[in-house]
Amino acid sequence: MHPACKLCRGACCESIYLPLSGINADGIRWFLAHGKPMAEGVELECACLHLRDGRCSIYETRPDTCNIYQVGGEACQSVIRRRRQNWREIEKLFVSVP
Repeated sequence: MHPACKLCRGACCESIYLPLSGINADGIRWFLAHGKPMAEGVELECACLHLRDGRCSIYETRPDTCNIYQVGGEACQSVIRRRRQNWREIEKLFVSVP
């Protein structure tokens, strides 16, 4: 496990971001009533059932969708900045990403 992931403890698995493009107006209203509006989408609080003690318990067989959160990538940095007070400390560890 990457040192940044050990310190972060699964911020990327605590919610899901859904783009709202292609969803009808009623669907958009529903998502906005249940989630946090973000640029072109909504973030819904729904921690992954496989997050155990800050680690993915199905890492080897996780869905391909999870791979959007590459360590130190744009999606990773965005979520830690929103969810972790120690995000600067975590980001310092990205320099060691292979």
